[in-house]
Amino acid sequence: IKNRIGKSSAVGEEIVGVELTPTEIRLSQVSSNKANQWVLDKFFIHKFEGVNDGGTVLEHPDKIADELKIAIQKSKINTTNAAIAIPVTSAIIRVVTSPLMTDEELQKAIETDSLWENLVQLTDNLNDYSVFHQIINRNSKNNTMDILFVASKLSDVNAYSSIAKKAGLNPVIMDVKCFTLKNAFDNTVSQDNKIQTAILEVGIDDNYLIIVHNNMPIITDIFLRPNEKDALLNISSDNRNQDAETIVRRFAMQLKQALNEYETKYNNKINNIRIVSSLRNIEDIIIAFKKNLPTTGFKIFDPLNEVSIPKYNEDKVKIDNKSIFTSVIGLGYRKLDVFGYYKFVTAVKNINLLPNREALKRQNKIKFLSGFA
Repeated sequence: IKNRIGKSSAVGEEIVGVELTPTEIRLSQVSSNKANQWVLDKFFIHKFEGVNDGGTVLEHPDKIADELKIAIQKSKINTTNAAIAIPVTSAIIRVVTSPLMTDEELQKAIETDSLWENLVQLTDNLNDYSVFHQIINRNSKNNTMDILFVASKLSDVNAYSSIAKKAGLNPVIMDVKCFTLKNAFDNTVSQDNKIQTAILEVGIDDNYLIIVHNNMPIITDIFLRPNEKDALLNISSDNRNQDAETIVRRFAMQLKQALNEYETKYNNKINNIRIVSSLRNIEDIIIAFKKNLPTTGFKIFDPLNEVSIPKYNEDKVKIDNKSIFTSVIGLGYRKLDVFGYYKFVTAVKNINLLPNREALKRQNKIKFLSGFA
């Protein structure tokens, strides 16, 4: 009965994916049809001005909240439950190894604050962070276990929540952008076409590579100086630019090192990299990447490739670079875990950094059981 209720709850929980940027707000809502295919029910992009170049969402919370309210009204999305993502730069993501413990022992160690202080050396006070964790695997032979540790400053989490609440939304899930990209990939690419693939975000703010190996996320930051990030915009296949070529070489060198380390450690080769980027010249950047890494396949990721798009949404997604929709589509797939239905789901698909997530589960469980009864 509990399993059936869990499945009913997972299907019935309406959630809108919300992606906030300094110039654009994206909203998505997805469902599955009788053929078990994802359908893009609601989709809306709201462009706006008023945030200075280089400004961030958290530097202009009132402005973003006002624009989000307008976007919700225009999109005619009815649900108020929202899944939101924070940038990778606002999160700490580690896979840590600890002595083997039962769930009860692990919870006691967390409650006494001893576990994370020993396993994760944070420069700040642990109480300043919202922490999500999930056991990835247990190794009884070595008497150890691997734990996914994800943390973000409470101030950042609360700031994003506050923006959503001011716009009339009820934030129920707070994810990290890199995991929303992986979630979109896993739900969009058919099982037949799934080979070991890495996802690379290229942008002015975040540049990183994510590989998930046996449920374990391997995230490598690509370090670029601020002036080098700005110079990415000048990369062109038509005009040779010595500075731009140097930046691409540095970028490609870090990529190659990350791929080599993964392949050496796990004896598994990465032949394909899917790229997510909002840069207008991303096609030119990919050409430059291919020159530096000729044996690696680079392709812009299309999160809508195997998603059914109703006619009323077709014009909204008619752009060449659909990778900019990846994060908001990945958020649209999220469901609030009310009955522990997702307890054993891959950890990278189940992250929620909201500090009040347990209270939200209890509220929704009561609400759902009332309707179920």
